[in-house]
Amino acid sequence: MAADLAFAAVLPQTTDMHSGDYNTLARNAIAVAQGRQDPRLLVASKRKLLKPKRAARWLAGLANAAGDRHAVLLMGVDNGSIVGIKNPPRSSWLAEVSTWFPGVRPALSWEFVTVDDTEVLAVMPSAVTQHVTAFHRSEVLVPWVTDGVLGQAPLGHACPQGGAPAIMPAVSAKDCWVERTATVASGVEVDVYRGMVTLAIGPMPGVVADKSCSATLLLLQDHAPVELDVQVHPGPGPVGVERQTGGVTVHAGYSLRIYLAGALLSSGVRSTNRSARLVLSLLLPGRSVPELRSFPLQADPNRADRWQFNAQSGGPAR
Repeated sequence: MAADLAFAAVLPQTTDMHSGDYNTLARNAIAVAQGRQDPRLLVASKRKLLKPKRAARWLAGLANAAGDRHAVLLMGVDNGSIVGIKNPPRSSWLAEVSTWFPGVRPALSWEFVTVDDTEVLAVMPSAVTQHVTAFHRSEVLVPWVTDGVLGQAPLGHACPQGGAPAIMPAVSAKDCWVERTATVASGVEVDVYRGMVTLAIGPMPGVVADKSCSATLLLLQDHAPVELDVQVHPGPGPVGVERQTGGVTVHAGYSLRIYLAGALLSSGVRSTNRSARLVLSLLLPGRSVPELRSFPLQADPNRADRWQFNAQSGGPAR
């Protein structure tokens, strides 16, 4: 039988919370899992501790669907019954979960709540202003939790909002490359990454902001993804209206160049003879769900420590 849990009515109004706030939030979430209604909370519960990759998918789905609610993932609760966590997570579990967000990463907090000598683990993602992506097998998705069920963001959610244009811009990849350089800083070996993606964009009034884009390099045989800083620039070719002999030409579409840069401590693993993948997320005007592109990169046969993609020879980016 589900434990009878006292309901704490006061919830924090901000994500800048203290330990006591997290405990209150976790206890209210357990009450919701046991059947109590609370429009301030979006709660999902699982019987066992989830592996980091799957936990990331659930937390992304909660963060995306939460809106102005607090999102909580409970582990150790099964259909409203408190069963407890039999094998508590190791101290690095939360950090491992964070590595499975290929784009925007919400801040994660956890709280253990004891109910009748039984421990429940509550994990709470921070509120987000951009959608959080996660992996399902090798695919990158925008997860969404509805009525405790994990799925993908509804198609209607990607429709233009308010006065946004009815026709959404098309996005296609022209080329992409990433290269790695080993250097030594303060006696420590560091791998420095830089690269560029060129995209063809359809008609699109508005702003493509640096902060609305993210990129992650997956070296498929290395352990950790590489997060890259992003900067958006105009691509080559005419933009807008161009004077020609005898009149003007209107160019509705144009191109973007997205420059990539990142660095991390060297892993000592060299992957130049194997494939890689670049995951790019960018939020376009009129969209509430980011465009996702996954570029399969092949080793450049002419240059070491360089990967490339070409739309003409490498197949479509997904």
